[in-house]
Amino acid sequence: MKANKSVMQSMMLLAIAASALILAGASSWIKGDASDAPASKDQWDRRETTAYPDWPPVEPFVFNVAVTQVEGGWHVTWEAQLTGDYNQDGVVSILDQTPLAAHFNEAVADKPSLIVIDGNDDGVVNILDLTDLASHFLMEMVGFEVAVTEDPEQYPYSTVATIRFSQHELPVEGRLEYETDIVTDVTTGYLRVSSLMYPIEEWISEETVPLPGTE
Repeated sequence: MKANKSVMQSMMLLAIAASALILAGASSWIKGDASDAPASKDQWDRRETTAYPDWPPVEPFVFNVAVTQVEGGWHVTWEAQLTGDYNQDGVVSILDQTPLAAHFNEAVADKPSLIVIDGNDDGVVNILDLTDLASHFLMEMVGFEVAVTEDPEQYPYSTVATIRFSQHELPVEGRLEYETDIVTDVTTGYLRVSSLMYPIEEWISEETVPLPGTE
C-alpha cells in the first residue's frame, strides 16, 4: 500500500509540475509581493497586470465573519482561504504541489485542517484538486478591507480597517484566522470583510453581517 501511494504521489507531482510550468510561462506578467502593506484602501499598490478573459473565477475567500462589541467599537474575526493556495503563503504557485503530494488520498473527515488542500471540496485530497490549483494559478491574496454601513443598500461602505495577508494568527491549522478591533461611531448597522486579490485588481465583497443589536 505504501509503495502504491508513493507511485501515485510521484505521478501527481509530475502532472502538477507539468501543468504549473505551462501556466507559469503563459502567466509571467504578474508582479508584486503579497506582503505589501496598505495604509488605506486608496493606497493599495496597483500593480500592472493583464488578466485572461473571464479569469480567474470570482468566489468567496472569506468565511465565518463574527463581530462582538468592545469599548469604543467592535472586535471582528474571520477566516480566509484562497482556493489553490495549498501551502497558504498567499500566492497560488508550483510550490502548492507539495501539500497535495504529502496528503494524497487523505480524507478531510479524518483531518478537518485538510479543508484548505481539498480544492474541489469533494472531501478527499487527490489529483482532482490539481484543477483548482491550475485555475487559480498565480492568483494572490493581498489583504482585507473591513467596512461598515448603517444601510446595507447604501454604497459605498465606510472603510474602517485594512489588514494585510501576513497578519493571520499562528499556528495555522485549517483556514487562516484573522482578528482586529475597529473604532467607529456606527452602533447599529452592517459590516463586511472584503478580500483584495491580484490580478482581479478590485475588492471582492463577501457576505454582509449585521452588527450585534441590529434588528
